[in-house]
Amino acid sequence: MLVLDEIQQSWIVRGEPVNLFSTVAAQQCDRDAAAVSRDQLPGRSAVYPSPKLCGEVAICGHGSTIACHRLLPVEAGLRLATALVFVWLGMVVAISFIEAPLKFRAPGVTLPIGLGIGRIVFRALNGCELVFAVIIALALFTHSTTLALDVVLTVAIGGLFFQTVLLRPMLSRRTAAVLAGQDGERSGAHYAYVAIEVVKVIALIIAGVLLIRG
Repeated sequence: MLVLDEIQQSWIVRGEPVNLFSTVAAQQCDRDAAAVSRDQLPGRSAVYPSPKLCGEVAICGHGSTIACHRLLPVEAGLRLATALVFVWLGMVVAISFIEAPLKFRAPGVTLPIGLGIGRIVFRALNGCELVFAVIIALALFTHSTTLALDVVLTVAIGGLFFQTVLLRPMLSRRTAAVLAGQDGERSGAHYAYVAIEVVKVIALIIAGVLLIRG
């Protein structure tokens, strides 16, 4: 068994450099050695894990086998971001596409009552979405993410800010007008809000899939 201590700037898959730290005890190397596939014969080139999935790593060499030990903080950040993306997705689908239209079918719920409830619910939803967006951004800040993931998350977060800053105040004014007994026709802001919700849902689904794939 060979343990390599603190190999600096070693090149691995795709020529990407990483700093390697000796942070894993000898028994962990022994454990990984037992899990090595019997098909990997001495002299065959080892396949290294992607560095973006490993924080500080230790290299344990067993013949030609190299094991990369992933530390908890890096793994936890990715898992947190993945979980919040799907929670965010579930809340948007449940409220925007299920609760919002169905509440008007409940007995005794008039248009003014429904709009008043909706204003409170969507204010709370947007607040939760903003918290999710900030935590996801912080969780992925120190990670190497793909361009596709960056784009879909930017679309989702950008859509949220557009809804919160521009559209929701317009919808709130319309709700106030309906509660005052004025015209209850749907405005263009309502259709724009729904369209952005659809785009946001698609972006969150793609982001979740990309995060699961790593």
